[in-house]
Amino acid sequence: MEQREAKMAGLTGLFQRGSSYYPQVVLPLNHPLQKTYKNGKFVQSLGRCTYRDAIRDGTIKRAQVLYGAVQKPVVRHSLQDIHGKWKPSKARSDDTVNACLRAVRLYEEFTNNLPVEDLTRELGGAFRTWLEHPDSGHRSVHHPALAQALPKVYGAPKAFAVATALQACA
Repeated sequence: MEQREAKMAGLTGLFQRGSSYYPQVVLPLNHPLQKTYKNGKFVQSLGRCTYRDAIRDGTIKRAQVLYGAVQKPVVRHSLQDIHGKWKPSKARSDDTVNACLRAVRLYEEFTNNLPVEDLTRELGGAFRTWLEHPDSGHRSVHHPALAQALPKVYGAPKAFAVATALQACA
């Protein structure tokens, strides 16, 4: 009786350049990575490996891409982070830096340190109202420039709104 060598199954989209293998995954139209990969194809090197390893690793990578395990990490910024980058960007007086730091702390107190990416128009309006409310103890004693800047910018794009509010401190 003759023994036959079993033919190994392939992986759709697997190709080789030199000694490296690359899986190519065609993304569905509604896939979140469509915005990142404009041509609709996810391609990533598996590095130098054997064909058998490339099939195994490529199958795993394909499943991760198609079923959401591979996503870019979500970057969250606190207002403290932004203040830390704003502070050394140009020379400012200690009073200006301290006034902005007080405003940042008021924001953290009001929102429980909500990331800047989660800001909404409604939250900006509520924060402004909270700053101006006579019973809050925060009205213009702490930061008049912030209370004046918020009505102008809380409906603008978030990065612009934060940058403008911090510039109001300068």
